Amino acid sequence: MIEAKKHNVKKALIFGSFFVAHSAAQFWSWAYALRNSTASQFWAILSAPLVQLAGFFASQYFWIVAELNSLLWAAALSFVVFQFFMEP
Repeated sequence: MIEAKKHNVKKALIFGSFFVAHSAAQFWSWAYALRNSTASQFWAILSAPLVQLAGFFASQYFWIVAELNSLLWAAALSFVVFQFFMEP
């Protein structure tokens, strides 16, 4: 029982870490995209796919779409880590 909880806590920490890191990097790259070409390229990568696909909805609800995008990235990256780098 305790081992199962430890495994779930590890998964939650990995997912949370990816989510926070992506959200912070996405905010930084968005904030500096007009001033710095590197940040602009970084923003183009981090905002894919939801911010670019949302169109007009992204204009009105930008941070909701951006955070949903971070959730999507965190889920995808966590899945890769869970499948290939963590013991069952």
